[in-house]
Order: sequence, then C-alpha cells, then structure tokens
Amino acid sequence: MKRILFIALVLSSSFGYAQQTVKRSSDINGIVFEKFTVLKTDKKIRQGEYTATFHGNVIAHGNYTNGQRSGEWTFYAPRGKKPIQIFNYDQNKFTLLDSADMRGPSYIIETTNPADIISAPVKIGGSSGIFALTTSRTELRGLTRGELPGAIKLILKHTLVISQTGQIVDHIVEVTGDNHMTKTLHLNDATFDPEITRFIPAMVNSQPVMSKVVIVTQSVTTGVITKTY
Repeated sequence: MKRILFIALVLSSSFGYAQQTVKRSSDINGIVFEKFTVLKTDKKIRQGEYTATFHGNVIAHGNYTNGQRSGEWTFYAPRGKKPIQIFNYDQNKFTLLDSADMRGPSYIIETTNPADIISAPVKIGGSSGIFALTTSRTELRGLTRGELPGAIKLILKHTLVISQTGQIVDHIVEVTGDNHMTKTLHLNDATFDPEITRFIPAMVNSQPVMSKVVIVTQSVTTGVITKTY
C-alpha cells in the first residue's frame, strides 16, 4: 500500500510540474536549434528539460532550474553520438572531458615562461559550442554581395578573446575572399545565452588569465561553412 501511495505521489508531482511549463523552441544561428520548456507564469524563465540539435543531431542535453542550468549536462560532437563532455553545473566541474575534441581550434596565451604550468581555455559544450558561435552568423551573410563583391569563396579567421572569468570580451573575424579583398569585423556575442559563450578560462600556474581561441573556416557565397581548419 505504501509503495502504491509513493508511486501515486511521484506521478502527481510530475503531472503538476508539466502543467506549470510550456514548450518552446528557438533558432540560435540557422543551424543550431533549441527545444526547452519555460514557466507559464514567466515565459522568460526556462524550467525543465533542454535539447539542442545541429543538423538534426543532438549536441546538448540537460535541465534548467528556475532559469539556470542545473545538474549534469551532456554535450556531443556536431556529427557524433559519443559524449565529448559532461559538465555538472551544480558542482561547476567536468565529470567527462574528451581532450581530443579540443584539437580543432588554436589557443593563444601570452606572456608565459617555460616553467609555467599552462592549461588552455575550455569551451563548455566543446566544438559544438564553438561552431554555434562562429558558423552561419547573420553579420557575415552578404559579405560577397557588399564589402567583398565578386568573391565566391571566403576564408574566415575567428579570434575569440576570453577574459579571466571565462567570458568572450571580443570576437574578431578576419575575412579574406578569393578575389584577394579583405575585411575585419567585430561580432556581438552579447545576444547569445551567456552559457553558450562561457568558457572555463585559461590557467597559468593555477591562476586564470586572458587568452584567445582561433578557429579558421571556409565559406561559400551562401554562407555555408564548407571546411574547418
């Protein structure tokens, strides 16, 4: 009898929780899509399960509690099914970190000495998180029609400047067209969810420091990324 009562209470609690939220979805940048739930009483506050997909593949899954990421979140490579990261937001630490996923970008930490113990900045969300910040940006669409007329292919060098607190303080893009014309832009990442732009900062001798993350991509006139270096 006690067991039946316990199950009934759990089901009742779950039903009540579902009644307090509504489903939502959003388009981060044209290729990364989010599905989540928000409170009925305040639709700006996320509450409950969250999933992000890249070309239909799940790249992030976790939960929100009162608008904050909570518990363990699992992140996947853009075209892989194996987890590359598991980050516990309650404990603010990784329980799984695949170092191989960090090999794509280049990392720059200035003014270091040979004896220093250095660790590179780590994007929470791995390579998928960096792709969300650098691919299909609306600010870069139309470059071939405007600032770089006549170009068919573009090489885009993204430099993310990461603060000691792990936030992006500048996003510089150096664009070179196959017509030999160039353009430098500063993108605004403030419109993203702060957790999408968050890094674990670079460390030198266990102290957080400023750093840069550099990723180079190749694009065509439609804005589709055709290659990542």
